[in-house]
Amino acid sequence: MIAWRMRQGRTTPAAQPSLSEFYRSWLERYLLLGVLLAAGLGGLKLMPLGLLSGFILGQVIWIFAPLTVEAGARDTEEK
Repeated sequence: MIAWRMRQGRTTPAAQPSLSEFYRSWLERYLLLGVLLAAGLGGLKLMPLGLLSGFILGQVIWIFAPLTVEAGARDTEEK
């Protein structure tokens, strides 16, 4: 979903449409998160600790992954 929004954003040069798309993507992401967490906890009866731990770990990896990719790209350019 995020990659699709990023591809759409490349075609709009103005800042205002990009900002509105950012807010829309943010809202869609958290609505989807709420639905999936509710389905996991309520419908599928998954363990809350495991489900939330997996979510938190996924968010931490999502934050640090671009940093490691950028560092790796810099290392290969230096060689």
